[in-house]
Amino acid sequence: MKTKTKVKKKKLPSIVFLKRKAQRCFNNYIRQRDSSNGFFTCIACGKLLPISKMHAGHMLSVKGNNKLRYNRYNVNGECISCNAFNESHLIWYAIHLKEKIGDVEFANLLNEAANKDTTEWTREELNNIITEYKSFT
Repeated sequence: MKTKTKVKKKKLPSIVFLKRKAQRCFNNYIRQRDSSNGFFTCIACGKLLPISKMHAGHMLSVKGNNKLRYNRYNVNGECISCNAFNESHLIWYAIHLKEKIGDVEFANLLNEAANKDTTEWTREELNNIITEYKSFT
């Protein structure tokens, strides 16, 4: 008589786990992209600061449009002070971002934000983001 061998299914990582990992990889990419020799210039206030004082700050909130979470134009090196404590930082952020990426890309970013896309990320999308940016960790 044959006995059945149970094959253990590999448990897939949760969406929450993948989202955190993707965010960590993407934020490391932003830190490297927006810094040089251990320093960066804050997109909002323009101060030159050590990379240890950098956040990967979003101009347009991911709460309103989740698809902008990993958008290269929407996320830039921003000092902790501006990102966490300065309510008016977005005014200067927008001005400096428009200078950085140009009128066309800035308009495209605003148009994408106008969609108010609240769809959630899939495992495949998050795994693709992790693969694309994991070399920056």
